Amino acid sequence: MLCGTCDGRLAPGRLFCPSCGEVTPEGEKVMRCEADSRVQAAAPRQVAPAPRTAPTSSSAVVSLAFGVLSYVALPFVGALVAIVAGHHARNEIRVSGGRMDGLALANTGLVLGYGQLVLIAVALMLAFAIAIFAIAVGA
Repeated sequence: MLCGTCDGRLAPGRLFCPSCGEVTPEGEKVMRCEADSRVQAAAPRQVAPAPRTAPTSSSAVVSLAFGVLSYVALPFVGALVAIVAGHHARNEIRVSGGRMDGLALANTGLVLGYGQLVLIAVALMLAFAIAIFAIAVGA
């Protein structure tokens, strides 16, 4: 590569001509990049607003609350409310297309509700089996 001013020979990667001291094309690129970075550093930074979170489905919260209540105070009714509200919440979240949150709450309420119904069914079957056994032994 030759210098544009004095036609002196330039080694690759040189920023200035060793003969005349003029800036080489590579030197111009480097200085332009440094100048641009100084301008960018001096400019105030824009802070992006915090991302908005999707609102939580109220049906999902009701499902979870009644799922927990079905084990504490309302065994059968709480389980039914948890199941109905959980399915309603899942449908509501699916239809919203990502604008609504709470799928984990709805699923948890459904699991608690269905689990309570299974426990109630097992307890009833066990009570009937004991009653039938007691009748058979007593007769």
